Amino acid sequence: MVRSGNHTEGTRFMIDLSRELGIRRLFISVQFMPSRQDPHDQVLDENRPLVEDEAFAYDRSKADGERIVMNAAKDGLDAFVLSPTAS
Repeated sequence: MVRSGNHTEGTRFMIDLSRELGIRRLFISVQFMPSRQDPHDQVLDENRPLVEDEAFAYDRSKADGERIVMNAAKDGLDAFVLSPTAS
């Protein structure tokens, strides 16, 4: 299974570095929104759940990266994900 690389390890690195350097706000901009695509007749926005194991490896790695950021935000880091491709 492919679940490493820039979407996960790179994201963890940026979060760790932000904390180490005392950076006050971190945002990640993603070109591709790794949310479940169906139902297709409804608006695709941030309220959709992220893909799980049923998705392609690339989609899963993007979703994993987003989960890492959101977990860091829950742990106190001022962080968010911007998905400009969401409609």
